Amino acid sequence: MNPEVRSYFISQFGDDISQLRGVRQLVENAERELDIVKSKLSEKRFSLTAETDGIRRDCDVAVRQAASLVEKRTVNELSAINAHLQQTHPLVESVSSLVSQVAELDKCRKYLRWMEEVNVLSSCIEDSVGSGTFSSALDYLEQMAQISASLQPSSCLHLKSWVQSVVSHWHEILKKQLSSEFGSVLQSLHWPVIETAPKPLPRAEVSALQTKLSVLFKQLLRLGKRESSASVARGVRQRSVLLPIEMMVHPLSKRFKYHFYGKRPTNALHKPEWYMRQVMNWLRDHSIFLDTVIQPVMDVLDCKATAKAEFAMAMLELVADKFTHDVPKLCEDDNLLSHGVDEMLLFHRELNVMHEFPISQLNCLEVLTEEPCFSKWLELERTNAELRLKTLLSSPTAWCLLYKDMPDVDDLRVPDCAETFMTLLRSIEGRYEHLPLFSCQHRFVDLQKDLLSAFTVELKKLATSEGKNVVSQRYVVLINATNFVLTTLRDWMERPVRQTMKLQPLQRIDHSTYVLYF
Repeated sequence: MNPEVRSYFISQFGDDISQLRGVRQLVENAERELDIVKSKLSEKRFSLTAETDGIRRDCDVAVRQAASLVEKRTVNELSAINAHLQQTHPLVESVSSLVSQVAELDKCRKYLRWMEEVNVLSSCIEDSVGSGTFSSALDYLEQMAQISASLQPSSCLHLKSWVQSVVSHWHEILKKQLSSEFGSVLQSLHWPVIETAPKPLPRAEVSALQTKLSVLFKQLLRLGKRESSASVARGVRQRSVLLPIEMMVHPLSKRFKYHFYGKRPTNALHKPEWYMRQVMNWLRDHSIFLDTVIQPVMDVLDCKATAKAEFAMAMLELVADKFTHDVPKLCEDDNLLSHGVDEMLLFHRELNVMHEFPISQLNCLEVLTEEPCFSKWLELERTNAELRLKTLLSSPTAWCLLYKDMPDVDDLRVPDCAETFMTLLRSIEGRYEHLPLFSCQHRFVDLQKDLLSAFTVELKKLATSEGKNVVSQRYVVLINATNFVLTTLRDWMERPVRQTMKLQPLQRIDHSTYVLYF
């Protein structure tokens, strides 16, 4: 029981039980008081409802009056604003015209500022060239090149064209001046190496010349980097040879073109080995100079390339250009083209074996992968291979044991035609394994597949002719030939050329065809 209720009952009745008879009277009194309270609450609620309705009506009236006032005020203000706009419209048009003119004048100011800055730099370059301070001239040229680069997003086509023409103008002048001085220093140091025993120079003079060579080499290197950046920006293939090395190759290039172009007797289509041998001789003769004079300069300048590799790359461009120039005439004669390809392959092998140049950096066989040279070369390879295959299969000793008198040497008991056939496939691989394009290598692999298929057909014919006589000597020789071909093919799968191509094309031949009848 609630403590308050309990206290109330104790106060009314006390501890006397006989007093409980008054409970009924207490309840009746409580009911009467409850009725009185309910009546009062009802009257209060009615009064509040009436007051609330009155307040709501007053609020509605006030809202409508406020909306009317706002609407009238808004109309008045809009009218005033429109009237003000009409009055100020001529002034706005006048000011807008002035703003446009100011913007145009600002553009003209910036235009003239760029022109003035380029003209100032041009004058500085001219003064530097006149005084022989090429390092400062290169600094100014780089600043001018930066201006040209910053103007690329601009729509001022004439300004961009003019700045670029000024940059190109001074670039060519600096290139000509530096190349001239660089060539004079090289000539004083007995470059190019023409005489076998040039007259030695005093040590002091050599030291002074090498110091000047180092300075000019660095300046040409800076000029070459700017030229490479410009080539990349124009979407042109980046220079592959350092500019100083290109300048060093220039006198040799002139000699090369003099002897191996035009109507000179040394320009003979049937003797491509002449110009290739000349290039090999130049690589050999200039090797010491490059190692002892140029390489130390490049080491100081922290060049990533080596002098000999850069020089060889420039020499290979001479060979490649000459071969490409002769290709149309070579393709008219199968013998000339075949001889030219053989000499190019031999040149590539000597370049990488005798001079120890890495194949990944110096590969002169790219000219062989270009059309129409490659298709014509592949056609000659196919014709020659098919003729050799036909000849070896028709030989009287085709199915004779190659080492029949030396059983200890040949455990596989290989017939002559199988050994010769695999040698043919290996020789074809040796001719294409260093081609720079995998697509061209794959076409040679297809040729090898076709030859394997032709050899398989021949095996099937001979096996069919033997019938069921599986113990005949011819049948045993066919089995040995099949086993030898399969064994050799499995060994070839591990060759570097297969790993480089990241597939095993020869394995696509169904080896089961070799043993179909055995």
